Amino acid sequence: MNVWGVGYRLIDGVLHQAEARDGPMSDQNATPLSVEGLYEQLAAERAGQARAALARERTVERLFAQSAVALEDAAGTLLHVAATFIALDGPLPGLFAEQAGALLAVAARFEEAADLTRARRAE
Repeated sequence: MNVWGVGYRLIDGVLHQAEARDGPMSDQNATPLSVEGLYEQLAAERAGQARAALARERTVERLFAQSAVALEDAAGTLLHVAATFIALDGPLPGLFAEQAGALLAVAARFEEAADLTRARRAE
């Protein structure tokens, strides 16, 4: 069970709603068979928690601003990993930098939306 109120599982990189189970071990697909699968499931759960936290924001401008912060943090993480942990001769640093740039572009739009919402509210 997770923050969405129903069970979800990450299977081959895709989030699926888990089927109802009679007991804790009755659904073999519900338990990842690898450490990587456990980490993917943990990441999916944390993404759900972040989504739920954003959904609790009381104002639209706060929702936009907090979303921008989350996107900026994710971009920073990708840039850090690209610069620190990935061998420079592989394709991943460029891919991570590209993805970080896309996240930052979206974050800028969210910040703009937050500012516009504040300005409209002030009128």
